[in-house]
Amino acid sequence: MKFGAKEKDTYRLCMTIGVMLVISRVIMWLVYLLWSHISGDQGSFAHAFFRWDAGWYKSIIESGYSDFNGIKLEGQNGAANWAFFPLMPAYMVFLRKVLPSMGLEILGFLANTAIFGIALFAGSRYILLTRPQNGGKAAFFWLFIMCFGPYSFYYSSLYTESIYLLCLCLCFYFLEQEQYIKLGVCGIFLSASRNTGVLFVFAILTHSLHRFFKDRMGELNPKLLWEYVKKTLNDHKLILGTCMCPLGLFLYMLHLYFLVGDPMAFAHVQRAWGRKITNPVEVVLRTLDTASKGTIKQEAYFLLCIIIGVCFLGWLLVQKHYAEFIMGCIFLVVPLSTGIASIPRYMVGGFVFYLALADGLSGQKRYLKGCLLAVLGVIELWLTYGWFSAWGFLT
Repeated sequence: MKFGAKEKDTYRLCMTIGVMLVISRVIMWLVYLLWSHISGDQGSFAHAFFRWDAGWYKSIIESGYSDFNGIKLEGQNGAANWAFFPLMPAYMVFLRKVLPSMGLEILGFLANTAIFGIALFAGSRYILLTRPQNGGKAAFFWLFIMCFGPYSFYYSSLYTESIYLLCLCLCFYFLEQEQYIKLGVCGIFLSASRNTGVLFVFAILTHSLHRFFKDRMGELNPKLLWEYVKKTLNDHKLILGTCMCPLGLFLYMLHLYFLVGDPMAFAHVQRAWGRKITNPVEVVLRTLDTASKGTIKQEAYFLLCIIIGVCFLGWLLVQKHYAEFIMGCIFLVVPLSTGIASIPRYMVGGFVFYLALADGLSGQKRYLKGCLLAVLGVIELWLTYGWFSAWGFLT
């Protein structure tokens, strides 16, 4: 199946998203039944998604951000919920006022799954817009990978992945359309949902440079560069939209300043988890050394994710999707600066990596595509079981 870019295909796209979303979550429910039978767990299906950082988000939703005497989860000395960005909790607080009788776990599952569905639509429209030759096939494979591929369970958990993906897809879409004010509005929400959101300004810069110079590479000279600067500064909507993007982060920093006196508390509190800003290259070399000794098998898994991610970035670069390439680099470098364990989560939530995979698949032979998609589906089943079992490397 493939989609066209015309409006008449919107209904078919929505139906495809709905069917994939329902089937994928039914499969997760079957995995839950197997897990609960083996583990003897008596909790609900929604509760099985309530793992790890969901406890921190719950504390924000129910009690707001902590002051120095506020909420702390056991076993993490000095930790506080400042590390978790406010957009998803604010969204859940609003929904709880609308649906006060619904429990947080089931509300979080349903709400984030719904947001995920909207993000799938926005991402598909972007793919159709930017891939005129094979966009229909690429969109279909991207949808399949997002719904049935590794780590899809994140998008139904009480995590920020779904709403971040939606904002990111919309930012890319409006950037390609050069609707910079709409981009700026989405950018505000993007930077309020995760630390990497504020860095979308580099994608805007890359897109602007590419649009101006793509047909003038043989004419590079100081005069042309000055022409680009003047043209950019005279594009008031572009300047305004770009300046709007960091506002979500700045508002959160302002809140932290009045709450605890430290606008950078979201970064400084990372020390409570043993994380500190360091050179990403040093992190990779240290991890290579650990993995080579066979002491921690998880390290080899994270390194494999990095290698795969670099390959996807290479594809985006070769295909001249420069803004996507730049954001992909950010999604690798930022988590690597504090450790390696968050790499898969940043890659999966970063849109561009699975987009690169879908791009590559769209031009392959049918049997190869079928085999690879089947392997990805099996990996997702295994990871979903691990999520319900609270395996440590899936935080």
